[in-house]
Amino acid sequence: MVWAVFGVLFALDMVFATLYIKYGLPKVTKKSYCFKMFASGLFVVNGLIGYFVYNNGIFAKWVLLGLVFGCLGDIVIALEPFIKEGENKKKNNTIAVVCGGVLFFIGHLLYIVAFVKELSITDSFIPALYFGIVGGIVVIAFIAFTLSKLSMGKFAIPILIYAIAITSMFALSVNIAVTNTTGGLLFKIVMVVAPLFFVISDTTIVFRFFDKEKFETYPMRIVNLGTYFIAQMLFGLAIYIANNNYAVVCN
Repeated sequence: MVWAVFGVLFALDMVFATLYIKYGLPKVTKKSYCFKMFASGLFVVNGLIGYFVYNNGIFAKWVLLGLVFGCLGDIVIALEPFIKEGENKKKNNTIAVVCGGVLFFIGHLLYIVAFVKELSITDSFIPALYFGIVGGIVVIAFIAFTLSKLSMGKFAIPILIYAIAITSMFALSVNIAVTNTTGGLLFKIVMVVAPLFFVISDTTIVFRFFDKEKFETYPMRIVNLGTYFIAQMLFGLAIYIANNNYAVVCN
């Protein structure tokens, strides 16, 4: 039953995500916005079902909150079709993008809280692994952004803070995957793939935002949005397969 429910929701989410990717270029329209809201709503529904039917533990609660804030970010960040034309349209759209980014940032912090609570319960945090992953991603990101010559201007510091949060989330989740002794292989895979896809998604959106002429393409949208929606659905799956003691149940 678990896999049937998740499978149906995942398939529907991918359909609406695909429609949003297809109809959201060259710019988001009211039609494509609706497709995105369906896709975002589905990953929240997925988390709600997981929380109220299969697992209402501490880990599940914080992950569910992260999903909700991710959905809120989706609602706000793509409001351009509903912003009235005029001299302030560009400014208002930038405000919407920034507010959406803040909501996503809060969502990442909520995931971090979930992972920290898990690691504090099992006392299995590996500092060397954490700093190694964070350092490695920082070096790769520095090289990538240097070679691409992106100019982020006044957004550089906020993006740096955001990058620290997303890489920390990934490093903490890998800690869980490596040290978890009560869960199965699927749980370990989810705890690596979901945040890794977030890192990929957030990296590509920076390229799309700061160099639209070069990177606002269908392939980049597929990578950016495909990894994002898959990651959110996988975080919902993490709720399904973890009980109150963080032991994985696969039945």
